[in-house]
Amino acid sequence: LFVEHLDPETRRPLSDPDDYRHLFLNPLDNAENLTPEYLASLDAMPERRRRRFFLGEYVDEIDGALWTLEALERCRVAPQDVPQTLRRVVVAVDPSGTAGNDDGRADAVGIVVTGLADDRRAYVLADYTCVLPPEGWGRVVMGAYERHRADAVVIERNFGGDMVRFVVQSAAPPGRAPPIYAVSASRGKAVRAEPISALYGSDLTPSRVLHVDGTPGTPQDLSRLEDELLQFSTLGYQGSRSPNIAD
Repeated sequence: LFVEHLDPETRRPLSDPDDYRHLFLNPLDNAENLTPEYLASLDAMPERRRRRFFLGEYVDEIDGALWTLEALERCRVAPQDVPQTLRRVVVAVDPSGTAGNDDGRADAVGIVVTGLADDRRAYVLADYTCVLPPEGWGRVVMGAYERHRADAVVIERNFGGDMVRFVVQSAAPPGRAPPIYAVSASRGKAVRAEPISALYGSDLTPSRVLHVDGTPGTPQDLSRLEDELLQFSTLGYQGSRSPNIAD
């Protein structure tokens, strides 16, 4: 209506287009009141978030999107708002078969830490996703497990479940191997994503999943995960690479 001067319902040109105007605002217009570090953090965001929050552009959502930017903004909480004691914390691992950083064809190994609070709300705590050989990502998993005092490691049985179990156990210090639970992915990624997206609530209902808003560039930065979530729709995943973090 305001940008294209088209009727939103009929898609026909407006009879009075001069009555509708728009303008773009972005942080650079207010740079004298913002720190260079903050501007750099916005500039380093994944492309969709960068276009919206750094360039001030309108970012249209994909048809049938399961997650929207507004929904993700509603579910964000500060680190200090996470309960001191969580009922259960797990490190979830989605293997990819990567051989390391020089393997440009392989997808990343998704490694995400999530906790469940007494009020039955889930807190996504950190994203340790990496592109490393098995011994490397095994150490990352164990580091996340110990750093967050997790209760278990959850792996996918469908893709090399026994291999993942061996890698994680090999990376553990003697006598400190974590409990490992294998789950089967019986349906496609997008189908499995739909019931999870429903937990994020709506304008009228609060989200049962909360994302910890961490410092950009640290494991507490969930922007890569959120960028993948935004690519899920009822028609399937629309991203160019496999959604390892979201999976």
